Amino acid sequence: MKLTKYLFQASLLLVLFCHCTNTKKMSYTYIDGNNNSYRIHNQQLRYTPMTKALSSSGDYSGGTPQTVELTKEQVLAIETLITAAFAQTKIHIKQRNMGSASISRFTNKGSERIMIRAFCAEQRAIDDYLKKLLN
Repeated sequence: MKLTKYLFQASLLLVLFCHCTNTKKMSYTYIDGNNNSYRIHNQQLRYTPMTKALSSSGDYSGGTPQTVELTKEQVLAIETLITAAFAQTKIHIKQRNMGSASISRFTNKGSERIMIRAFCAEQRAIDDYLKKLLN
């Protein structure tokens, strides 16, 4: 009986360990309508702004690069916004136009990318939330 209990507990620990190490780790890259880049990975948001030298006008600057630590709740909120954009296929476009955004999501199983219409509600929601996190 004691051996059976021990084997059961060992099996349960092995299953839990395998589940925890095989869970999908998501990361995202969001490029806004001004080509500012937001990378979300390991509970961190890394902002890489467009520079004057690379902007189409030669005048636009997205500001200063930043990296901020995120709470699990903030990561979940970002994932929710991005999932909503992926689900709303009517806002997806085939070619990126001025003002439109690009969203990529990466897992241990691969990646996928969409481009979304400029100024749609989903883009505004993502933009607003990410900017809020940087302030």
